[in-house]
This record gives sequence, C-alpha cells and structure tokens, in this order.
Amino acid sequence: MRLVSTRRPGTGTAFVDATNEEVLLQFSTDQDGAIHIAYHLYDATGALAGEASGAKPVKGGFTVACSKGETLLAVPADPEDHIHYRLYNADGLLLTFSDGIKTRIFRSLRVEARQLAAPAK
Repeated sequence: MRLVSTRRPGTGTAFVDATNEEVLLQFSTDQDGAIHIAYHLYDATGALAGEASGAKPVKGGFTVACSKGETLLAVPADPEDHIHYRLYNADGLLLTFSDGIKTRIFRSLRVEARQLAAPAK
C-alpha cells in the first residue's frame, strides 16, 4: 500500500477488528486529495502501543513501535514508498501484516471502504 491516492475525495479505507468492531487503522482522502490517517494500535500482548484519534494529515514519515521495539506502523516520507504495518487486536491476536508488497490477512480482520462525513463549515 502506498500513500499516493487515486481515490475520490471524502473516501477512505478502514481496517476493522471484526471481533470487537474496533477500527484499528484508517486512511482517508480529504477534499484537496491529501491523505489523512487515524490509528489505534496494540502490541502482541494486547497493550495499547499508539493512537492518533481523528484522521490527521500525513506530514512526513513516521513510525509507531511497541515497547519491545516491534514496528507496528511505518509510514514513509515519500508517498510513492510502501507502508508497513502489523495490526494486533486488544487481545493480542495478529490480524494482518504487510511489508507494502506482500500482505497477510487473518481471520477477524475486515477491510472496509468508507464514505467520510463532510467537514463542518
């Protein structure tokens, strides 16, 4: 997955823990075509490792790692590069992981296309 978006403004993709109905990672595109991201990331023990509630614009690259050093989300500065992620749920169950080229999806993960609400004026 790359940050470069060909999506219509106001749309997004959400990675949902189907067991708990919790959105773990969400990418969206605003009216200007900029990519926004929100996440609620757990580590392999089910401990909360990082969160950014409300979709925030991606500015430069960043990495979210757990206390044991495992990379849970790596967003590159270059939008043409691949995003890496490992998504666990609150029970510590691995739901999916990707190096940006190969992706593995396990049971209990749902990927949804979402229409985003229009921004308040």
